[in-house]
Amino acid sequence: MFDRHPFLFLACIIAGFALINVPLSEPLTPLSHLVIFLGELTVLFFSFVLIFHGILFVFGKK
Repeated sequence: MFDRHPFLFLACIIAGFALINVPLSEPLTPLSHLVIFLGELTVLFFSFVLIFHGILFVFGKK
């Protein structure tokens, strides 16, 4: 799976950073904490997925 999707994982990490930095318009301001939390969660999750798959790849346990 890692051989086919590393760029998708990287794109998800970049999307998480975009969620962290996105300025919300006036009606959506109350959701800003939720959007920042989702961005942080996305970055952490897909970073760990990349690290995990990288370790499996290094040790040959595809």
